[in-house]
Amino acid sequence: MSFSSTPDRMYHYLLLADAANKCYDTLPSDTILQEVADFYDRHGSANEQVRAHYMLGCAYRDMGEAPHALDCFHTAIDHADTTASNSNYRLLMSVYGQMADLFHRQNLPQDEIWATEQAGKFFLAYGDTIGYIRNIELKAKAYGILNDTLKVIELIKESQQLYIDYGYPYMAIRENIIPIHYCVEKNELEKAQTLMQEYERKSRLFDDQGDIAKGREAYYYIKGRYFIKKNRLDSAEYYMRKLLVRGNEIDAFRGLLTIYQQKKNTDSIVKYARMYEDAVDTLNNRKRTEVVGQMSSMYNYQRFQQIADEETRKAERARLNSFIILLCSLFLIITLYYIFVRLRKKKNQRIMQLSQDYRQSILEFNKVSDELEKIKQKDTTLLKDKQNEVESLREKVLLFQKKLQTVNSSQQLIDFKDSNIVALFKSKSTGSLKTTLPTDAEWNRLIKQFSRSVPSVYTALGRDVLLSPTELRLCILLLLGFKIGDAAILLNTSAQSITNIRYKANHKLFNESTAATLEKNLMNILGKV
Repeated sequence: MSFSSTPDRMYHYLLLADAANKCYDTLPSDTILQEVADFYDRHGSANEQVRAHYMLGCAYRDMGEAPHALDCFHTAIDHADTTASNSNYRLLMSVYGQMADLFHRQNLPQDEIWATEQAGKFFLAYGDTIGYIRNIELKAKAYGILNDTLKVIELIKESQQLYIDYGYPYMAIRENIIPIHYCVEKNELEKAQTLMQEYERKSRLFDDQGDIAKGREAYYYIKGRYFIKKNRLDSAEYYMRKLLVRGNEIDAFRGLLTIYQQKKNTDSIVKYARMYEDAVDTLNNRKRTEVVGQMSSMYNYQRFQQIADEETRKAERARLNSFIILLCSLFLIITLYYIFVRLRKKKNQRIMQLSQDYRQSILEFNKVSDELEKIKQKDTTLLKDKQNEVESLREKVLLFQKKLQTVNSSQQLIDFKDSNIVALFKSKSTGSLKTTLPTDAEWNRLIKQFSRSVPSVYTALGRDVLLSPTELRLCILLLLGFKIGDAAILLNTSAQSITNIRYKANHKLFNESTAATLEKNLMNILGKV
């Protein structure tokens, strides 16, 4: 797919990554998304910057590079403007939610608690009540890893009350699973029984056969433990075997081992002890592999951090260099402006002086002309001298008139260069609009403005010859100081074609069979018109 501009391409990749992330599909590569993030850092709004870095973090998450992902999520948060009226709270709660999940996988409960608390603020700001309550449940699990039972119970009660307040009592009942577990382990069996009965009747998690929904099988182990404590070993074995059927081998073997120890069945004890040991060994091997992966990821994170530190130092040096360049540029601009003002003042003084000399010459010419008329009537001996004086003054008047016209034409050209239409053509040749060619209407505006601003030069260009439209356009561009390459861009032609056009215009205007002297000849017109 081709794109007309870089912003379109960046926006396409951002939308593609967002859609892939929501559909659990493969995201664009981290290289592409890094380019997207860099682009929006320079040109995007706060929400676009957050979104771009969030997508980059999701790409690293899917690549298994948790430290890189967390770094991107932190960067996304740094770009957020939560005080703005259009702040994307939904996106921010997703960022913190992803961070909480990564902290959970990295076994960092304290960091997970922080992330869930931050996510909770934006769930409330966005108005997602159910999401806010579930976020409390996630925070309770993090406190469970820290073995802070009191805090877990406190958070469970808070979430249950919120579910009831907002009309979801069955969701509140589902939260009984953790209190049931605690009651069983503390031998509060009557309370555990009451909670289990309520859980099975009102949670909407059990089908007509009494089987719990997939993913909730841990309840079978808890109920099996309850029957072990009640010394109802057959019932306990029933639930442990249901757990085994559902694929939870470690808890199933551990429960069955406990049952057969109480039954004093030596063969079964030996059997399930070995099976439990093998399952635990398999789990430990998998965890060791994960630890190695985490260590490798941490090494990559340290390498990434070194790169990031180096980039930070480069950025600081770049900022310092930019500051120095800015100061030098400011000084240069002030100096050039001062020189420009001085030269402009001198030029205006020169024009005023020429105007005064011109007016004085006209007065003298008129005076001598009157004297000449009187002499014709009275004294013919002085007639020839006065006629010579009149001719001399006439030449002087014409000379001053020519100088004034030259100065005025030069000033008119300078003023024309500062016009909006010329600025538009400059931007189309070298600036942000470089890929956009001038329209016919814009060419007509340029020529019309030129004829009004510098009428004497425009008349001189078409006085004795007829230039083609392209030749006239090129001559105006050259008078405005455009380079040959820029003129080729604006005229949408090649450098060789520009040379041919210059040759024809120079031949028509100045009768010279070369393209090289056209610019000099055009500038000389200012001194002749």
